[in-house]
Amino acid sequence: MKRFFPLLVFVLLIPALLLGCAPQPEPSPSPLATPAPTPTPGPVSYTTGLPGNDAYLPVIVSIDNVLAARPQSGIQDADIVYEVEAEGRIPRLIAVFNDKLPEKVGPVRSARVYFLDIVKEYDGLFVHIGGPQGRNNASNVYVKFRSLGIKHIDADREYTWRDYSRKAPHNCYTDVGKDREVYDYEPAPHAFLYSEKGLGEDAVSGLKLTVPYNGAENKTIYTYDEELGAYLRSNGTRPFIDANTGEQVQVKNVVLQFANHSMIDEKHINIGLIGSGEAWILSGGKCVKGTWERESAGSPTVFFDADGKKVPLQPGNTWINVARPNLGVTVE
Repeated sequence: MKRFFPLLVFVLLIPALLLGCAPQPEPSPSPLATPAPTPTPGPVSYTTGLPGNDAYLPVIVSIDNVLAARPQSGIQDADIVYEVEAEGRIPRLIAVFNDKLPEKVGPVRSARVYFLDIVKEYDGLFVHIGGPQGRNNASNVYVKFRSLGIKHIDADREYTWRDYSRKAPHNCYTDVGKDREVYDYEPAPHAFLYSEKGLGEDAVSGLKLTVPYNGAENKTIYTYDEELGAYLRSNGTRPFIDANTGEQVQVKNVVLQFANHSMIDEKHINIGLIGSGEAWILSGGKCVKGTWERESAGSPTVFFDADGKKVPLQPGNTWINVARPNLGVTVE
């Protein structure tokens, strides 16, 4: 029995030896990770820098801003709003609507020749109720409408109406969505530079801007709200309210554009919106002081910092306050 034991062990080991000598299959290579597809950028608004809309048919409305005209309707839905002086140094609002089209905007008021320089910058349709006319071509808005080739709606009852719950002349309104029916051309897009990054490290504090237009009720104040990430607008001690929402107007970017003001005649002024001047840009509670430049009526206004670099705005709505260089504007 002892002589057979080694032989038995050897026989049992033969399969293991053969298996060990057999060529082993090579391991399958690990599958390569599939790279994530690069997202295709979606449409971006020309007038707010926000995603979702690249259509460009701006409707621009001259809006009353005397105390009796407040609260205005639809102003929160405007993408860009200019505040500029009219007679008596009382400001008026020029509101650009593109992304949102409220059904009630106003009160609509008359045009001035320098309003048309704003309208031409956007190549947009302008809604107004009359304006200066007569022998003085320098103040005659209809002469300038023709010279600049601006399409406009002027007190047309199909597109404007009176709200008799308010006193005239502060009771004319328009539907900017319906106004778009008047377009018979494709406007050239206008866009500011937008960026989520904000104003950068060189910006100083810009928590509050005060623009002292004529009269305590016309003093414009923007106060930054950290929680909202936007500026709240007031006139004097009163919150500036949108009648459509019942809420205080919020503004993502505020621009102060200093420009020369001059008298055309004994009643009307002109504002130099073509050329260059000083500019302050406020966004995110910060402020950059620089300059603005605009080459011609059909070209855009560009904002630069002190080093000559273009200043980006944050995506969202923008208010541009045009002011005399000696107005006494303050930023804190």
